[in-house]
Amino acid sequence: MNKDHTTKLPAADLLAALQELKNIKFEVTVGIASQDSPGANSARQNTTQIDITRTEELLPPVLTPKDIQNFLSISKSKTYEFLNSGELHVARAGRTLYVSRVVFLEWLEGKND
Repeated sequence: MNKDHTTKLPAADLLAALQELKNIKFEVTVGIASQDSPGANSARQNTTQIDITRTEELLPPVLTPKDIQNFLSISKSKTYEFLNSGELHVARAGRTLYVSRVVFLEWLEGKND
């Protein structure tokens, strides 16, 4: 009997589970109350809501073309066409291309102008 309660799954099931985890987005709402507001009711009225989507936790700090291809669900040729388009900064080491996660997410959110 297996004492650690682990189950062996076929590789295809593990890959499907991993892909599903990559598609999960975490949303966090944070309330910020003004420090100079007296009383609990005033603090609630001065609360600012900030929504944060944690997509960056699903991506490595430095992206390869394969990471971008998988994340955007596009073909290999479309990935290289995009990376060579000049829409975002791409670092090259020999023939290998790399993109900073920050640069990629700023492009994705339309903040690269």
